[in-house]
Amino acid sequence: MTDPRHIRAQLSPPVDLHDGFEVDFQAAQRLFSDGKADQAEAIVTRLRTGLTRIGPDLAADRAARLDALRPHPITAPMRGQSTLPPGLDADQPALPGVSVVTASRNRTENLLQALRSWLAAPEVCEVVIVDWSSDIPVSDSLATAGLADPRIRVARVEDEPAWVLTWAFNLGFRLARHGRILKADADIRLAPDFFETNSLHSGQVISGNWRTAPQGQEYINGVFYTHRADLAAVQGFNEHITRYGWDDDELYDRLIRAGVARVDLAPGSVAHIDHDDTARLSAVPEALATGWTDLRALPMYGIRTNRLIATLMPDWTPARRMQPFADADGILRRSGPLPHPVPAPMQRTAERLAGREMLSWQAGPRVFELEDEALDLLLTVRRLGGTTALHVALMLARAPLDAVVADRHLVVDLDLAALQARPETATALKQSLVSAASGTGRHLVLRGHDAPGHTFGGLFEDLVHLPAHTTLGPAPEVSLQDADHDAASPVLRLTAGLDLLRQFDSGPDRGTVPTAPLLLAPNTAFPTTGPLAETKAPPRPPSPAVIPGGARRLYIDARHGLGNRLRAIGSAAAVARATGRKMIVVWEPDQHCEARLSDLYRYDGPLLEQSGAPDGATRISYMEMEDGAVKDAPLSLPEGRDVYVRSAYVLNHPASHWGPDVAFLRALQPSPQVMALVRGHSRSRPRPDIGIHIRMQGAPGTALQSYDSPENWTADSHAAIQHWREQSHHDRFIARTRAVFDTMPDARAFLAADTAESYAAFEAAFGDRVSRLERPLFDRSAEQLQYALADVLLLARAQHFLGSPWSSFSELVLRLSTTIETQEKAGTDF
Repeated sequence: MTDPRHIRAQLSPPVDLHDGFEVDFQAAQRLFSDGKADQAEAIVTRLRTGLTRIGPDLAADRAARLDALRPHPITAPMRGQSTLPPGLDADQPALPGVSVVTASRNRTENLLQALRSWLAAPEVCEVVIVDWSSDIPVSDSLATAGLADPRIRVARVEDEPAWVLTWAFNLGFRLARHGRILKADADIRLAPDFFETNSLHSGQVISGNWRTAPQGQEYINGVFYTHRADLAAVQGFNEHITRYGWDDDELYDRLIRAGVARVDLAPGSVAHIDHDDTARLSAVPEALATGWTDLRALPMYGIRTNRLIATLMPDWTPARRMQPFADADGILRRSGPLPHPVPAPMQRTAERLAGREMLSWQAGPRVFELEDEALDLLLTVRRLGGTTALHVALMLARAPLDAVVADRHLVVDLDLAALQARPETATALKQSLVSAASGTGRHLVLRGHDAPGHTFGGLFEDLVHLPAHTTLGPAPEVSLQDADHDAASPVLRLTAGLDLLRQFDSGPDRGTVPTAPLLLAPNTAFPTTGPLAETKAPPRPPSPAVIPGGARRLYIDARHGLGNRLRAIGSAAAVARATGRKMIVVWEPDQHCEARLSDLYRYDGPLLEQSGAPDGATRISYMEMEDGAVKDAPLSLPEGRDVYVRSAYVLNHPASHWGPDVAFLRALQPSPQVMALVRGHSRSRPRPDIGIHIRMQGAPGTALQSYDSPENWTADSHAAIQHWREQSHHDRFIARTRAVFDTMPDARAFLAADTAESYAAFEAAFGDRVSRLERPLFDRSAEQLQYALADVLLLARAQHFLGSPWSSFSELVLRLSTTIETQEKAGTDF
């Protein structure tokens, strides 16, 4: 191990040999570090005696340094209290000198670099390090590195699942003992002349400024140097902000309003240590990525969201209480719930507003016209970078989802007056436009002052129409013959006016009605009520029905229970849409699911209620207990043949992934019976903050129903199911719910479980704080499946979800939700 005396000699400032204080002070430091406290105390006593012979300012500064010289227990001193004070007291006496306050979670490598620069400054009387549940305690890392300076005080905080800057630094501020505070992140290095070039005067805060920082040094914005009393007067950081972004600027704004002058740090006096941000911004698997996840991965989204939260919530004033912590054996832990939490509806409002704002930067101001439901759907089916003003316009026009999902469009400016003057050209025009769009892989959209409507025999009714003033963004204009020449542009524009119509005045297709559909009708059933109800999708045949002729079919014979069936159907819808096939749903009631699809949803797409592949169709099964079945086999779609798939799982095809799969499911309209259950609960209960799903039937020792029989799965799969059902006992969920409630004192929860015993246990533990849908039975009847779907819809409204592993029901909740931000699974996360 490196000799700490050697390191300290390297870090110490140049010594004035004519000043015996500095020589003796450093000698006392070495003796304390070597465990020779008696000899060190003798030197300290002698130095204190000499303070009477120098000026009062220098004497006060040296006295503060001597006070900080002795080694301190990890979190002491706390003035003899086991619980920290509820906030900062502006009138509390403070020692002269500077306290550096930092906080870190698994940033120890950077911290060790920065710490050496802090300790090199003789003005620093103490360094308070809040170790926010680092995997390797910071005190261990310091010992390994040989850093044992007596000015270092480490406050170890345990049991924190996530980094919260405002809580961590406010804790450090409360522990700091000196009158001036330098707040520095664990990746900030001080220049040797920092205190010489940044002279702090009364009523000042000297801070970093991202606007004037050199390129790559914008993160110094969070460094500030101020008087403890001024920081206490505004009660430190705003604890309404619990995620990355805007915490420092919000604090500076309050300091300025309190009369403190903000001054920029001297250029070059601090430096940010480069590192990647994977520890702060978690990556989302590509298959699960959506526009919302793209936003949440951007630092600016956190900044804009937190700025809105700070604006919408009451001001953070000295009357606010900070997150409480208690000390037990040198370890700090939270000792109670957050006194001033941000209500979940307020959090969602801020996030949606931030999402609208950032999307508008690239897609235009019409983003603010979208209903919340439409915004959620748009950012679920599209990635952020590929969402344009045209996609927003399509959502506002309530276009079929196929048009919104499409990445490439051919927009035709239709001169309706010219077409009405030459009605005999209408059929040839449409055929040519559809051919040009499909031949270049684009979705056809009409734009004009008036929609064709029912004119021309309804020939154009199946095409999306946008108003003439609709903004398209970059859209090169092409001729009909050159529509394939600009393959790179997402949007092409074509004018269908008099010049183009003259090309169809004669020809073999003039006035001919096509014998087959020219544009695929969307497979997505949109809601029949609400802001997305008035879609422009063509009318559909009644169920059950099979559309004859036209494109080849993809039959999805959905098997097992509710969650299994719906995920298979959503996956098949995505594949059908991408490959130009008609999807036919096969929903046969059985012991797993006795409900018909019409019991659960208002579905007007093609539907069969009896299994059986038609003659000539390619048959594929993912049901591993069936002869010839291969679960997760790559899905092949032979050209010119129908395909019949039996599955309880998502299909292994490039077109099937989270975004388009869940878009289809979220657009389905639940049946009146299901919505009556949802509305009945919602009228008497607020939206739940926490959703809880317990699936424990099927664990060893529980009664097995036919749908839990081992005959349904391979031996390995059934063993895995039994293992995870055992992990999902309600006692485990009760313990985790209690812990979450401790951090969210005003939160309420909704519970869906598969046994009466689970409901009774939760009622005994939490009373009416946890609500549920009352039911007399727990089976797979049509009525109980309606309750189950209502459970899913209510759980999907939560923000924090506790689910059961190996459960398609828990998975369905996530597929249908646009609000869940935190998900945990029994047996893995708790």
